[in-house]
Amino acid sequence: MRPLAVFLICQLGLFCSSGQAQVANSHSNTKSRTGKKLQNRRNADISASGTESILMRIDERIVEEMEHAWRLVGGGTDNKEAVLLLFRMDDGSMQARSEGVTNEQKEFSFKWDPSAIAILHTHPNSGNPEPSRLDRQLANKLGVPIFTLTVRGMYLYHPHTKKVAQIKRGLDWLELSKWTSTGKQ
Repeated sequence: MRPLAVFLICQLGLFCSSGQAQVANSHSNTKSRTGKKLQNRRNADISASGTESILMRIDERIVEEMEHAWRLVGGGTDNKEAVLLLFRMDDGSMQARSEGVTNEQKEFSFKWDPSAIAILHTHPNSGNPEPSRLDRQLANKLGVPIFTLTVRGMYLYHPHTKKVAQIKRGLDWLELSKWTSTGKQ
C-alpha cells in the first residue's frame, strides 16, 4: 500500500492547477479505498486459510509440546509463560519447538526465528486468557499469528485480520481427540 500512496502523491505533484489536483486526489482516494478493501479481503482470505492450515496440522507431537509447556508453568498457576514456535516442514507437516520459560512475570523473551509460522504461549490462570496488547503488537511486527494456551481455552490473534478468536474452550486444546480436520470445535 505504501508504494501506491507514494505513487499517488508523486502523481498529484505533476498537476499544475489545484482543480486538477482535487479531481485527481478525489479519484485516487476512491481508488485507494477500493484497493484497501480488496487488500483487506485478500488478507482475510490469506489469514483464514493460513490459520486453518495451521489448525488442521495440529497433531500428537504438537499437543505433547503444548502439554509440556503447560506443565512448565504449573498448569497456569505460575505467573511465568512458556513459548512454542511452530514451523512448517518440507513435507507439509508442522513442528513445535519449545523456547522454554523465562523468569519474567506474565511475559516472555525468546530468540525469533524468521522461518516460524506462528507463536504459541501460555497465559497464567490469573490473567486475561486472550492475547494481550503486547502479544498483538508482537504478532503485528512479526507478521505471524499468536496463540495463547490457557485454562479458559486457546485463543488466536492474527495480524492480518486484527481480530481475536477463541479456538478451543477450556483445556480442550490439550486433548488430541478434540482436534478435528478443520481444527475448530
